[in-house]
Amino acid sequence: MKIAVYVEGHTELIFVCEFLRKWYDNDPSKVCIRYEYLNGVRPIKKNLEFGDKHSQRIYIIVNAGNDTTALSGAFKTASNRKSNGLDRILVLRDMYSKKYRQDKKQRGIDPIRNNKFINEAQSEINKRGFKGYVYCHFAIMEIEAWFLGMGWYFQKVDSSFTPDYLLSQLKFDLKDDPETKYYHPVKWMEKIYKHFGSNYRKHEKEVNSIMSNLDKSDFETLFRSGKCASFNSFVVNLTQ
Repeated sequence: MKIAVYVEGHTELIFVCEFLRKWYDNDPSKVCIRYEYLNGVRPIKKNLEFGDKHSQRIYIIVNAGNDTTALSGAFKTASNRKSNGLDRILVLRDMYSKKYRQDKKQRGIDPIRNNKFINEAQSEINKRGFKGYVYCHFAIMEIEAWFLGMGWYFQKVDSSFTPDYLLSQLKFDLKDDPETKYYHPVKWMEKIYKHFGSNYRKHEKEVNSIMSNLDKSDFETLFRSGKCASFNSFVVNLTQ
């Protein structure tokens, strides 16, 4: 099985690489991870590549540089990748974007608007003739919602950040579904990390630190939780 995943930036690239390595038990016989960059994107510093051509599953993670070029970048290479034996292409991007903000007069999560963006992407895939080969996944509203969905990891960063403390001090309830609760999840990550006396600016070092605190059991718990439906659909398509 060989799959390419086009992502919009470093945060998504690091997440997918680390997720795959841990999901497949850090076993190079099970998974190979390679990555590429489009549009002159600056490479990440840490080497996250893993496994080799003999691994059971091979993943190529492609950093397209931004949300608008993730899908278009996939289209540009889809025919060649298919002819070279790639089984499918996934695209992962945030729902929250400049276009989303411009298209919405009132700030807030709008499921109807979300479906409109999802359907537009699928229509474009169909029009290009890649239905059943290219799949576009939106992290709702941002991939940081998935981090918040595993918010119990904050206690690994600081033992005092218990669920009760997060609720009383920051009004952050681990029982909530971040996908339906937080319009701009990055702002909540910034708020929580500021309370730590730290920062969250989507920098490579910060995302690596988050992923170092998450393991396969965390991903499995989120998958079973009924929260972050966009995470589940992506994981199913990524690993099936």
